[in-house]
Amino acid sequence: MAVSANAASFSWGGVDVGELVSIGDFTAERPTIDVSVMGADTHREFIVGKKNSTFTVTVYLSHDAHMATGKILEDWKTATSDTFTLDFADGSVAGSAYITSFGLSAEQDGASTCTISCQVVSDLTFAATPAP
Repeated sequence: MAVSANAASFSWGGVDVGELVSIGDFTAERPTIDVSVMGADTHREFIVGKKNSTFTVTVYLSHDAHMATGKILEDWKTATSDTFTLDFADGSVAGSAYITSFGLSAEQDGASTCTISCQVVSDLTFAATPAP
């Protein structure tokens, strides 16, 4: 289920892409790996696996989005990771990611949207914005 993201924005490679319409399926997980030894005990043993994060955003493209969408498309074609930032009124999430899918919609009522799915390849940085 997508979450409304009013007053929020998405940037890629330090360039503002646009205002967030929605964020869907933002996951941050760390799966467990069963390392139990048969017959050793009555319970199973686990270790924690590697971190994995993915997300999908839909944004209203900004007026300067031609620079960002060109970079997004080039990074997708060349399988190049770059930095991203999701800015919200009360904080931000940042990291590095690969673009796994990218789509543009036709302009409607003067606004075009872009949907971007990413595979995160770094630790996520969470920063809170202090209340005024």
